[in-house]
Amino acid sequence: MAEPIENLIREWGRRGEGPTSVPTSPSTDCLTFPEAAQVARGQEPGREGASDHVAACDRCRRLVADFREALDEEPPDAARTRPQQRRPFRILRMTALAAAALVMVGLGVGVVAILLQPPPAPILGTVEVGLESYIDSGMTPKGEPVFTEGDRIVLRVEIQSPGHLMVLNVGPGGLLVALPPRTDSPEDLVIPVEPGAVTLGPYEVIAPPGRDTCMVVATRRPVDDVWDHVRRLRALYEREGDVDAVVDRIRSWPAEVNVLSFEHVPAP
Repeated sequence: MAEPIENLIREWGRRGEGPTSVPTSPSTDCLTFPEAAQVARGQEPGREGASDHVAACDRCRRLVADFREALDEEPPDAARTRPQQRRPFRILRMTALAAAALVMVGLGVGVVAILLQPPPAPILGTVEVGLESYIDSGMTPKGEPVFTEGDRIVLRVEIQSPGHLMVLNVGPGGLLVALPPRTDSPEDLVIPVEPGAVTLGPYEVIAPPGRDTCMVVATRRPVDDVWDHVRRLRALYEREGDVDAVVDRIRSWPAEVNVLSFEHVPAP
């Protein structure tokens, strides 16, 4: 393996531990070192969707740029190979790169583990539910929330870093539904948010009386195919009957979830 490539792998292995940081934490969609080398050479990675991911991922764009720079710094002798030798040499170099990554994994300092950084700042802070008039006054609701049919309630969410929000609800009837974060725009089930206080709703408390469970979901990127996600979560809840199972599935997207429940009673 050429020395510039070896130095690049070591440098990226140290990122997250020192002053040099990677733009974002790696995800399962991020490029491996061999795939980044392919893209840097102008080749299409074999994995479907990898090119589209690179176009939207700061981390992978930086990785590819670093590989291009490392390839440009290769010793002249490495670049001057006869045409009939070029393809085997590339295969050999890619194999060596993959082998180096496997050795690092075997030593307990694998590529994924090394590149892990401290988790980014959370998106969700506190989440409160209360009467619309009460929340609008700036007061913090106290005690177990209980509402009457016909009440207009809102959710007040403290946002700590930019992201996207959606709201899911399981009512007394046992049906999981997506609520529009802004009820004046019912077609938008996911909205972008910036740091600060965000009010969601208002929602009208309707029959049947009983207990409602709301899930405020935050993601760093927009949620694609929202209705498909909701259908899958609804089927999961109908099968398991357990909100915790739904929350675990949402967190695997990945996403943050804040769960709160309240009782509502019939109007007098």
